[in-house]
Amino acid sequence: MADVLAEHVVFEVESTDPMQLNTYVPGRQCADAELFYANANQFVDDVQGLVEHAPDPVRWVVLDAGSLTDVDYSAGVSLAGLIDYLQARGITFALARADTGLLHTLQLYGIRKRIPDDRQFASLDAAVAAFRAEPVVRLPQPRTDPQGKPVPG
Repeated sequence: MADVLAEHVVFEVESTDPMQLNTYVPGRQCADAELFYANANQFVDDVQGLVEHAPDPVRWVVLDAGSLTDVDYSAGVSLAGLIDYLQARGITFALARADTGLLHTLQLYGIRKRIPDDRQFASLDAAVAAFRAEPVVRLPQPRTDPQGKPVPG
């Protein structure tokens, strides 16, 4: 993974709170976070900001769930909203390194069924390999207002 990132990292975002965004790779954004009521909205805002200001169109957002042991209800609502936001823009949402307990929680919240099995990965390397194997299709990005809602026309 380090070899891949060394060739393609554009910038790195660091944070001092438990929610951290790791690295931006053109067309792919990886995030690593502990999600609970106190940071879920900030996490969503940060991911949306990165998507909106990325120098290249973001095609995938991969949540590295390796450090997540649980997602509380508020964070589940926020995560569902983030998935809506990404899907509206044609961006793939994927999970990497999610344990069975987390997957069960996401199932209870109705989120797991929104993440296809082929977008749930045992490792970040597997997620990167799937991302690289997917053909690039350039679709026009929908126009949105400052709140991220689609603008007609």
